[in-house]
Amino acid sequence: MTDSTSSSFDSAVQADPHRPRFHFLPPSGWMNDPNGLVFVDGRLHLFYQHNPHGPFHDRIHWGHAVSDDLVHWQHQPIALAPTPGGYDTEGCWSGCAVVHDGVPTLVYTGLAPHQVQCLATSRDGLVTWTKESEPVLSQPPPGLDIVGDPPEIRDPWVWRDGERWSMLLGSGVHNGTTDGVDGPEGVLLLYRSIDLRTWEYVGVAHRGRFARDTSVWECPNLFSLGGSDVLLVSEQLEYKHTYVQSGRFDGRTFTPSWTGTTDHGSYFYAGLSVLDPSQRRLLFGWIKEGRTYDARRPGASWSGVLSLARELSAAPDGTLRMTPATEYASLRGHEHALPPMRLAAGARRDVPALRGDALEIELRARVPAGASLSLLVRMSPDERERSVVRYDGTDQELHVDTTAASLATDTTPEFVRADHGSDGTIDLRVFLDRSVLEVFADERTCVTARLYPTRLDALDVALEAHGATVEIDVFRGWHLGSI
Repeated sequence: MTDSTSSSFDSAVQADPHRPRFHFLPPSGWMNDPNGLVFVDGRLHLFYQHNPHGPFHDRIHWGHAVSDDLVHWQHQPIALAPTPGGYDTEGCWSGCAVVHDGVPTLVYTGLAPHQVQCLATSRDGLVTWTKESEPVLSQPPPGLDIVGDPPEIRDPWVWRDGERWSMLLGSGVHNGTTDGVDGPEGVLLLYRSIDLRTWEYVGVAHRGRFARDTSVWECPNLFSLGGSDVLLVSEQLEYKHTYVQSGRFDGRTFTPSWTGTTDHGSYFYAGLSVLDPSQRRLLFGWIKEGRTYDARRPGASWSGVLSLARELSAAPDGTLRMTPATEYASLRGHEHALPPMRLAAGARRDVPALRGDALEIELRARVPAGASLSLLVRMSPDERERSVVRYDGTDQELHVDTTAASLATDTTPEFVRADHGSDGTIDLRVFLDRSVLEVFADERTCVTARLYPTRLDALDVALEAHGATVEIDVFRGWHLGSI
């Protein structure tokens, strides 16, 4: 990554062995939600929630970076900063970017402490931004018992709908009755406008809860994909998830026909999509940290990572397909492949050629009932530290196990079990980037994890079979370069 605003990065930040090498992240400080993804003149502009003053969430700015290839990024000047005494004095929260009458426009939530919806425009190539003098929407809609004091209404998603603009806002109400259970539930509020400045409230476009203790829905996305309408909604609970539904939006309400999740781990959140010039729908998310603030503060001075771009497509059954964007192949070094093999129960195959902490691995195997196949990464020579990606042929589950990833006591290990379903064949793509692990299984099951080995020699890679013989048809991998 290059930085157009400074000649070098802080050496302590760059020296952190857990700092990813091929994922995007700011030069230093805090990062959370991706915001305002927009292509202008063929280049992708990424805005994101950012605190440049430390690795913690406080008085959020909008960071800005631009890419020609989804892989390499140039840092740009900060786009939005809280205005002292203004309607966003406590933070410029999440939102989106659109182009209105040829003018790039950011639509975002300002905090002061009420949550209000705001606009900023650029007329110099997305370098500097001018805020409107007042919020464009400052009051909650009538007749709803909105959660929060002040009311929680945020994260505008805006799209062109014929001759007008439509907007969804995430919120929640106290008097929900989803599944016959009284209590708070998430809602999406629908508005319309001609000019992005005067908004008419239409009604509640969707409501419900994905988890029983839901109170607010965040970061909505609504778009068309493969003949259906697709909705992304994030629920900020103890375990963060971005849920996905496909169905039909009739211009006023969304009716789902299928519900799933974009990621089965607890680290991928605030998913945001964008349509690229070739009409690919791409999804990015925030990968949060898995170590305590005290653990990362002394030397790292950074927090948060942008996920790899995922290409989205619709399966014939209406479910969502997700694959890593093809552009990441440009980072590959020499290919290291193993011949097809049968791995007997209890056997291990070490892969010394892939020893490292920045890898891509492709694996296709037949795993019958009674067998399981494990891919071990970031393993120390004494095996006291290791992370495991496992497919269980009996339960047809994908497991990602970081419970032994680190000897440190200030990290958050996780054991993820994802119901995967299979005909006995598993097709895996695994991206390891120091402390980030992104796993894609058969284009439909994704798990993101964080791992923080204490040992610098926790670099080994191996395969293990258990229970019965496993047939490995494809195994190949690459060391990946830095950005």
